[in-house]
Amino acid sequence: MQNIYHLLTILLLWLHFAALSAFAGRWIKAWAIGRASAVMLLVLSCFFIEHIVGLGSLAWVMPLTTGLSLFVLWREHAFSAAAKTNGFMLAELVFGAALFYGVMWKEFFPNIYITSERLPDLVFITNFMAGEHLPAVDHWNPPYLFDYYYSLQYYAAALAGRVLHMSPGLTYNLCFAVIQALSVSLIWEIAARFMPRIAPRLLLVAVLVCGGTGASIFTHAIHDDLPNAASLGRDYLWQVHNRYIMGSGHFVGEFDKVINNKLGMALFPPPDPVAPVQIVGMENFGFQFYQSDYHAPLGGYCLLLLAIALICALEAGAAALPLPAGAKNPAKRDASAWQQIALGMTLPAVFAVNTWVVPLHAAMLGAWALWRAWKGRANTALRPDWLMLMGGGLFGFICLYFFLVGFTQARVPTPMRLVFPGQHTPLREFIALFWPLLVLLVLGLMRRETRSLTLFFSLLFAALLLFSECVFVDDPWDGILERYNTTMKWWGWIWTGGLTVLGALLLSSQRRWIRIATGFALSLTLVYAIDMVNAVRYLGEQSFGLLDGDYVYTREPEVREMFRYLAGAPDGVLLENQYDGGYHDGGAYGAFSAKPVLLGWPAHLDRWRGHSDARDILRRQINDFYTGGLPNILPWLAERKVRYIVWNARDTLAAPVWDRLNVELSAQYAWEAFGNAGGRPIGLWVKIEK
Repeated sequence: MQNIYHLLTILLLWLHFAALSAFAGRWIKAWAIGRASAVMLLVLSCFFIEHIVGLGSLAWVMPLTTGLSLFVLWREHAFSAAAKTNGFMLAELVFGAALFYGVMWKEFFPNIYITSERLPDLVFITNFMAGEHLPAVDHWNPPYLFDYYYSLQYYAAALAGRVLHMSPGLTYNLCFAVIQALSVSLIWEIAARFMPRIAPRLLLVAVLVCGGTGASIFTHAIHDDLPNAASLGRDYLWQVHNRYIMGSGHFVGEFDKVINNKLGMALFPPPDPVAPVQIVGMENFGFQFYQSDYHAPLGGYCLLLLAIALICALEAGAAALPLPAGAKNPAKRDASAWQQIALGMTLPAVFAVNTWVVPLHAAMLGAWALWRAWKGRANTALRPDWLMLMGGGLFGFICLYFFLVGFTQARVPTPMRLVFPGQHTPLREFIALFWPLLVLLVLGLMRRETRSLTLFFSLLFAALLLFSECVFVDDPWDGILERYNTTMKWWGWIWTGGLTVLGALLLSSQRRWIRIATGFALSLTLVYAIDMVNAVRYLGEQSFGLLDGDYVYTREPEVREMFRYLAGAPDGVLLENQYDGGYHDGGAYGAFSAKPVLLGWPAHLDRWRGHSDARDILRRQINDFYTGGLPNILPWLAERKVRYIVWNARDTLAAPVWDRLNVELSAQYAWEAFGNAGGRPIGLWVKIEK
């Protein structure tokens, strides 16, 4: 039954996106671009409105939007024979295939647990699930507001979750698949604009979705596994392939430390121990599927690909798509005007989705506009439409105006600085990581057809790659991790954008040797897919298809019942134990039930908000409460408006003081029992409402 519900929900999502594609595509004159642009406009507009008035639960909207979607598809003759000839049907099949591919990954990796940023990302989504007036209360630090993080992507997921009345975990997992499908369909559209043949399009999509980096062809060659690895069990084999997957992107300063054979030592000699190599890495678009984290880079990649698709459409002349018979084209202006409006809007959207890549995105848009202005000296038709381009950007920033009030008051300064001497990436490792992109950059200088556009993107991404070696964002990380965050965000963006557009342009070259060289360089990254398949093959998780994402916790029956109880209970602050500064299970009950917890992971809050002595004191008080050392418990709880107190198996085993706490709490809290651990109670204390 659960699979039927999930399938129905996925089909409803697809129906809504198909309607957006059919409606907006006739204005933009490109289906995937129209779909992504409409989503961007819708999310920005709702984000603006909810900073004025919270819209609350939107479940009542779903029947209306479903009916409206069916009407739009009928009115646009989306199911007619003409829809096959104008590309709409193929565009929707591509989006649907990408959507189900993303869902497949979430079927294999549904759990939302403490590694990576999965649990914090779920909390960010739940901040918006209630539909409160924005900025909403921070569910990890009430009563402070959630106004310190680039949050538009999380708002978009919550918006979908509210309309379809999905649980937080299901919202997290399905929206991951949706945003990846939007990106894959844009890659396909960029490829289709230059390549009439299906095979090279499929190659490019496969490279971006399933391919690794230039280092992928080295990882197995320079590291020898244990000779008896096959006999050490599934968990060990999964760790082996996981190491190679991570090593493809995190090659410099990490994987190069586990080189253990002669070839590896010859290719990449050990660094000087006195001056250790900076740990830098790349998490490209394809890696996001494996990581399965609904983190900000997903939205950054989607907006990057949307911007590239719009630029390619503008450069190709935006040939009008044939409309189905009987459909009316309402566009009063040339499609290029709408495309430039959408292109301008991508910059403010990036600012609120993944601020890390704003310098790169702004540089790309600025370089294109200046390049078009330079080309338009002799032909005014080639000049950018400054009114439309800047108007789209201004509209986007107006939609973000109320968000920017809090967000721009940075709690932690992150200036850009020049890379210090000794911090640059070693040349051998740099070439090993980036050689496929470097090959494409060189080939881009040789392409005759559409030479101007290919040359522009080759010079652009070469300049951005050089920029990433000279400048970094000075965040709280230091030492050998000084450039870590910057390269993770920037290198993946440069890699994904460069391979997408240069791959499409070069694979469509009339010069056979350029096509062969490009295809060869791209194809070698697909060795990465072998480890991806094996990682799934040896996966130890027993949670396939459980898209609510909570099985890692709810496999214990008492925890499952506590999750269900809290999900249906009235809103209120939840108290959970603090087991460490970060990356621990504290906060999971609140995250899956969309309840604010008294304190989330302190180390992460320090990173986002800046250090606070008050949070340090609160963390110690929480620890004292769970060990029975906190005096005046009831006034302390009342002051912080705590409505629910979690007492799980870990709390029981670590601090067997339940009897004393229960006596003291019984005056204001009722005990809800859900099980026991070794005879010790497991459950919740719930505030008695008078």
